[in-house]
Amino acid sequence: MAGDDPVAVGLVAELVDRIGYDPVRLDSLAAGRALQPGGPVFGARLSATAVAQAIDHAGRAAVADGRRKESWNWG
Repeated sequence: MAGDDPVAVGLVAELVDRIGYDPVRLDSLAAGRALQPGGPVFGARLSATAVAQAIDHAGRAAVADGRRKESWNWG
């Protein structure tokens, strides 16, 4: 889940955890692009750890290519 309000993200993460899922928190709403179609984890059935690793890897690659996090292009 992604959001710019850490308190709100925390509340949603707690709810997600309570219903039996493992929440993965992203550092901003802009980082939520990773969850959209064309993103590195969209439609994938991964563990929370694998989701976090895939997003981190894609983000590092984007930064290495000179792209800012806010403008990551997954496609």
